[in-house]
Amino acid sequence: MREKLFIGPRLRVLRQGRGWTLEACATRLGLSPSYLSQIEANQRPVTARVLIDAMRVFEVDAAALDAADDQRLIADLREAVADPVSGGETPGLSEIKQVVSNAPHFARAYLALHRAHRRLDERLKQTEEAVSLDERGAASALLPYEEVRDFFHYKDNYIHALDVAAEALAEDLGLAEGGGGGGP
Repeated sequence: MREKLFIGPRLRVLRQGRGWTLEACATRLGLSPSYLSQIEANQRPVTARVLIDAMRVFEVDAAALDAADDQRLIADLREAVADPVSGGETPGLSEIKQVVSNAPHFARAYLALHRAHRRLDERLKQTEEAVSLDERGAASALLPYEEVRDFFHYKDNYIHALDVAAEALAEDLGLAEGGGGGGP
């Protein structure tokens, strides 16, 4: 069974690019405006005669009207809407094909937004990871009072020079009572 050829959006872009109205283009192609409108809306496939006339009128080859590169767009769009970040219900293949054939600019815009979202999501994850590492590093660093506490702990709470200076100060102030000192 031969596959039907739908070239509506491509035909519309070519027509609009030349500034032709639907009626003017239909006249050039030998079609009725309503039939051309249905073709452009992908409601009707093109016949071989219409395809040949379109190639002649727009002075393009068949590749310019071919929808083969739509397959890549369909695959990319399927992947994007299946991504969990898209949320919600995933559209079916027929809906995706309909969007690609009827609104290719919308499909490309959606893909661009999806790629931008993915890049931002990745940057956010990297930023969160960096902040988390900083927090872990900060958490493992001692606070000033902990540094002082540990210093004195490792000195067995005795620093001879400090003890001697404290005793001399106490004596100078008249606070020394009965000797005291508890140093070695």
